[in-house]
Amino acid sequence: MITRSIAYLIYLAFRILVGFFAIIPFRMIYVISDGLRFMLQYVIRYRFNVVTSNLERIFPACTKQQIYTLRSEFYKALTDWFLEGLKGFTLSEGSLKKRYAMNPCEEMDELFKQGKSVLFAGSHYNNWEWGVLIFNKIVKHQICGIYQVVSNTYIHEYLMKRRARFGMKLISAQGAVATITAMEGVNAVMTLSDQSPVNMDYAIWLDFLGTKTPFLHGLEAMAKKTGYPVVYYEVTQSKRGFYEINARLLVADSKETEPGKITKLYATALEATIKKNPARWLWSHRRWKRVEG
Repeated sequence: MITRSIAYLIYLAFRILVGFFAIIPFRMIYVISDGLRFMLQYVIRYRFNVVTSNLERIFPACTKQQIYTLRSEFYKALTDWFLEGLKGFTLSEGSLKKRYAMNPCEEMDELFKQGKSVLFAGSHYNNWEWGVLIFNKIVKHQICGIYQVVSNTYIHEYLMKRRARFGMKLISAQGAVATITAMEGVNAVMTLSDQSPVNMDYAIWLDFLGTKTPFLHGLEAMAKKTGYPVVYYEVTQSKRGFYEINARLLVADSKETEPGKITKLYATALEATIKKNPARWLWSHRRWKRVEG
């Protein structure tokens, strides 16, 4: 068990790292990222077997060379996201808006005009951390993010302050549905719904990327409880360090949707996103460790 003093030392090291990336330009960050990618992929071999196994499972028709290329592109993206995330904690509002732009979404604007809150459903595709920081400044709805407590309390408090600095409301995952149901105003509850479920008793199993896959039930549960429309958003990279967000209405009336349909529509949208550029999804998680059949 980590003592309080060790936790504080880890926090100081983290703050020094954030401070370092605050003062260096992006071009230097990407030089470091290229070196870090080589270390993670070939020296440390960070989750190398998990990444390889996931890619081989989903793309069985690919040659070894094609899998090698996908894997290399993924590690390059992964190190970019990590260092961009550190840089993002100190970027100004203007810099983030320039690098993380929201394309017009008439459906979402219309929901705002009607005074309707929404569930804003995304995934771990491209740089998701910058969205946590700046979405509240680039959409009309009040953005609300659901958070999990980080074990290091010092780092947790720092992350909470950084993520809320542009007005995002933070909601604890514990009791999130009750909190969301009781909220006032026109809100967009931000969810990343492509994680592997912890409690498999509530998992929703779907055919996803050609493999039977368990999905979290949280998006479905929140949608059915609140009746909020569900808006899917996709993050694409226009060039290194620059992203565009496209959003579209996925479900207009959640309460009238048959059970499981919302999760299926989300999974279908996510699958289409991944197929556009497979290397940009987070392949380092063991998503299929409990696959049935």
